[in-house]
Amino acid sequence: MRFRFFFEDIQTRFANAYIKKTKKSSLIIRGGVGDFLQSIPYMLKNKSATYIVRSHFYKSKDFFDSLNIEVDQFFIFSDLKEEKQTDQSIEKCGLIYQCPRDLFFESPPFKTKKNIWNNDFPIVGIHMSGSSFAVNLEITQGLIPKSLPKSFVNHLLMDLSHMNINILFFGTKEEIKVLELNENEKLQFACDDDIANNLSHVAQCNAFIGSDSAFKTMSSMLKIPTLVICPDRKDNYRDRMFLNPYVKEKVMSVFKYKTLNSNETEKIISKIKKSLVNLLF
Repeated sequence: MRFRFFFEDIQTRFANAYIKKTKKSSLIIRGGVGDFLQSIPYMLKNKSATYIVRSHFYKSKDFFDSLNIEVDQFFIFSDLKEEKQTDQSIEKCGLIYQCPRDLFFESPPFKTKKNIWNNDFPIVGIHMSGSSFAVNLEITQGLIPKSLPKSFVNHLLMDLSHMNINILFFGTKEEIKVLELNENEKLQFACDDDIANNLSHVAQCNAFIGSDSAFKTMSSMLKIPTLVICPDRKDNYRDRMFLNPYVKEKVMSVFKYKTLNSNETEKIISKIKKSLVNLLF
């Protein structure tokens, strides 16, 4: 399971085997909101199980409360030192198994929001950043950042503004302020303080453009055509869990970058525009 997590029906077989267990145990969800999303299908069908959440997302409890899912224990950390201490605490929790995951939702888990536009243009969702934990880790380890720079975002939005589409831009109020963006008749924001509320807006999108974050996982799990822009670096967990399975299912296309200089930016945006034309028109 560690290396072939979504190989054939291994998750279904694991879930069935767990139900037949005899010893008392817990199911753990490790990671960020993207990991939460892949665990939700099982959790919604098995609310009576005992769950443990280990995450850097400090609003984890609010997230699961919004879905009426009861979690027995939360272990939240903000840096690598706290993460190590958290794992030592979890070791004392008895018998623990990984929570089974799914690639797709059978239906949107969050209440779908009403379309905010009165025209018939397709809606394209865009999210260009990553979690604060991931950003800080990248800085510490000198990695290529997954959050896309202001220059790239502005270039992308300018080019897309000439297409007959509505753009729903996802992000925090702080991120949008830094980008110096303003809403208009073709550009609206999904920037609620509650991430579950923002995720609920994804279901109304006809296509989604995203960085390597939970929002592109949300759109992929809803089988919305998803175009991902992410660093060209070795990341086995990312590729194994959040990219390759969706590419294989032809839900996702991935565009990797090294420096996002002007030439690389032009090439990626050109490919994105062509993909949108093929997907939407």
